[in-house]
Amino acid sequence: MKNFVSIIGICVFVLGLGISSCNLKGAAKSVENISEVAADADNSKNSLDWEGTYSGVVPCADCPGISTQITLKNDNTYSIKTEYQGKEGSAETIEGTFEWNEAGGIIKMNGLEEGSMPTLYKVGESKLIQLDLEGNVISGELASNYELTKIDGNLVEKKWKLTEINGVAISTMDPKPAVEAFITFDSKDNRVHGNSGCNIFTGMYKLEGSALTFSGIASTRKMCIDMTIEDQMNKMFQTVDKYAITDNVLSLNQADTTLAKFELSE
Repeated sequence: MKNFVSIIGICVFVLGLGISSCNLKGAAKSVENISEVAADADNSKNSLDWEGTYSGVVPCADCPGISTQITLKNDNTYSIKTEYQGKEGSAETIEGTFEWNEAGGIIKMNGLEEGSMPTLYKVGESKLIQLDLEGNVISGELASNYELTKIDGNLVEKKWKLTEINGVAISTMDPKPAVEAFITFDSKDNRVHGNSGCNIFTGMYKLEGSALTFSGIASTRKMCIDMTIEDQMNKMFQTVDKYAITDNVLSLNQADTTLAKFELSE
């Protein structure tokens, strides 16, 4: 009788081990599924339109700044153009391949000599963020200066002629501007320049998706008979926060209000 009870006990024990084993296998399988889900989760690599050219001026230890332009392609190749401002003959172009980290949020530029230039960048919405040697986001007052913004090919390297400001068509104004007012966005250095109807101006612009801001706008000091357009454009530069392009017409806006319109000039 005791032997019979012992045999039953052993069978129950073995059966329990089998059930536990099945449960463990199921748990392991669940973990694998979680890992698969995590790998397929949205990240910069698979959810952002990251292909394109990014531009900006990053800090430099012994010059005003380093003009930097990085082009990323879908075949995981890159082109980096740099130029140390104020140093003649410092322009350089490097090409190579890049790879993503496992999380799909950071890229590493291959083929660059360690310490010679940055190799790690965080990929964000319409921007690249230069990281330090350990792969950390650079903090401090100059943190935003390590961001490169994506260039809109429909906007840059084109001449945009002013056609309307504050809802008034330029063609109806009397007197007319002394010279044609226009604006041009350079793809290099994120610089903007043009004429405000009297004086030549230059400055910086920053893009982040459809967001647009201007800074450091300076102009010549010539006086014209009528400075209305000039004054309005100077105010516009201080308040613009986004832009839109439709049918070759560039609108500079503040929230939902259109401040000025420009048409593409041949």
